[in-house]
Amino acid sequence: QARQRFWNVTVVEVVSVVLATMGLLMIGLGLANRREAYLSYFGWLSLTWGLLSMRLWWRDLPWDNGVMEFLVCTAYAPVVALVVQFLLSYADLRSRWIESVLLAQCVLLPATLLLAGPNRLYSMAAFWYTLLLLEVLAIAALFLVIARRRKPRDFWAMVVVLSIALV
Repeated sequence: QARQRFWNVTVVEVVSVVLATMGLLMIGLGLANRREAYLSYFGWLSLTWGLLSMRLWWRDLPWDNGVMEFLVCTAYAPVVALVVQFLLSYADLRSRWIESVLLAQCVLLPATLLLAGPNRLYSMAAFWYTLLLLEVLAIAALFLVIARRRKPRDFWAMVVVLSIALV
């Protein structure tokens, strides 16, 4: 049990602190060098992911599983927005349309979960998780197409990094 707890809980706790710390560092680097905005997006992504992972530290939650599912699912919309913005920024692209869709998604996701009600919360959350995954896959594919043309030296390294991140 101690070994299983170490690998399933303690390692995640340590990684979440490392991610949050790295996120703060990357945000600082992004602020110091405004031309490389992708550093800030990556920093916010790391910080957010680290904070989401820290929820494991709170063992006895004062609410039921439905509330937790709502909160976690709602938190993934900004995480996906940061992933998309990071990859677009790293590829030297900017799309006002995509930014508008991401912002609308951050509002629509919790609204649809609330409208679904407690009886259909999990099926609506599963729909959103699938949609968010498809968005990340699409933006990763777009990034790799652009990186192959513009940054061929970074292409294979990013294939490996994105494959690991998606797994």
